[in-house]
Amino acid sequence: MSNIPLRPPGSSINALYSHIATSKEGINASASHRKDTVEEMRCYLEKLSIDYKRADHHRSPRILHITGTKGKGSTTCMAESLCRLKHGLHTGMFTSPHLISPRERIQLDGLPISEEEFDAAYWHVFDQLETHKTDELRTHPGYFRFLTLIALHVFKTHFFPDGKRLDVVLLEVGMGGRYDPTNVLESADACAVTKLDLDHTRILGDTLEKIAWEKGGIMKTQSVCFSAAQLPGPTKILQECSSATNTNLTFIDDPLSVIDSSWNLGLKGSFQRENAAIAVMLTRSITGGDLTSGPDPAEGAALKEARWPGRCQRVEVGACSFLLDGAHTEKSMEVCLDWFCEEAGREVGRPTVLLFNCSHERSPIPLLEQIKSSRTNFDKVIFSPSDTERPSAIAKPTASELLGRSFQSEETAAQEAKANWQETLAAVWTEINGGGDVVSCANLQDAIAMIKEEKGEGMVLCTGSLYIVGSVLNSVGWSWGQRQIDKG
Repeated sequence: MSNIPLRPPGSSINALYSHIATSKEGINASASHRKDTVEEMRCYLEKLSIDYKRADHHRSPRILHITGTKGKGSTTCMAESLCRLKHGLHTGMFTSPHLISPRERIQLDGLPISEEEFDAAYWHVFDQLETHKTDELRTHPGYFRFLTLIALHVFKTHFFPDGKRLDVVLLEVGMGGRYDPTNVLESADACAVTKLDLDHTRILGDTLEKIAWEKGGIMKTQSVCFSAAQLPGPTKILQECSSATNTNLTFIDDPLSVIDSSWNLGLKGSFQRENAAIAVMLTRSITGGDLTSGPDPAEGAALKEARWPGRCQRVEVGACSFLLDGAHTEKSMEVCLDWFCEEAGREVGRPTVLLFNCSHERSPIPLLEQIKSSRTNFDKVIFSPSDTERPSAIAKPTASELLGRSFQSEETAAQEAKANWQETLAAVWTEINGGGDVVSCANLQDAIAMIKEEKGEGMVLCTGSLYIVGSVLNSVGWSWGQRQIDKG
């Protein structure tokens, strides 16, 4: 009789959440050994009998590895669509973050894995690490490391209904690249770097050059890498990373040399052309395609079917339209606002609502100033928490601290100290915008109820964080089964 305990269905999700460091000490301890990640991950893979060296390279799935600041998830999604729909390949895709369930991060042939398979994979990894624990290595990895191990186990063991295994694995980097858990494999068939921007600067560095060095760390010996056009500084760093690993690096300066401007991409926004071109080149590189040829209509057809929830996504809820985009950097917010203004411009007269939340680890002021300066004057602005958020060791700043006020009364200081993050955001917006209909809500359910009651036929832009986007999708009852009927 097996000594493995019985676990109820779905128990793996709560168990997985227990791996998240929530205390300030735990978060700092995790960050302090970030540079040990790849070596520790290889130790874990050895315990799971997963070959990170890819010794039997010709019998293992082809590997595509994608990093960047803006568009890496979209590029991964489009490359998956190309592999599956144009080339008939069985795909495994690992992305982050999720919107509603962690199962979304691990997809097989374009859909999240089942609850049953996720349960089985989690507990297999858990039990194997528990059985083979050592004093030198922490028994159980942190949240994202554990998810990466689950994904690699699924990609190794999964059989499709036709009896075949995976043909290609697409790995999206979680953060950075050089020390990311997804960088555990010693080789990859091709990798990509999407547009770089300043993000996660506390960890990755405060210049584009430092960030480029982190991202360039995924380049593998004698492989190929495709990059979006970058500024001169990060371009030079990526070229140095390429030389150090003997990687054939190609910058895609003109996306329209690869794709056609008339193609109706499944992912909306003109900026997606750049991501689509990278996806095309990645896919061609592993399928024997001509890297120098122009647009192929069959590639356009596959890209039309690509769907990536939470990014320039439109969902209809009764007479209300929710337009969702997890923009959280200045460049991504610029793209988001252009998209929303274009959509709203087609439906003049409908009330507009901004539903916003962002992490307190970055200043919200640049994003809020962009929104104020956009072509849309929102009829109502709502600041609401998401249902979940990433744990942080950073204290939340007050409105005065964000606005750089050098003096405030004792009464104001006391009020600001008691304010929650949404109240702080509302105060900052009021200062920037000079007033208006501004509300902070205690929870998302109250925010959505207010929208339905007051602006029931409106267009709601939900942005600032993928956490708030995912929470809205969950609240309005969206599911992956609806992905083919979302408008836009």
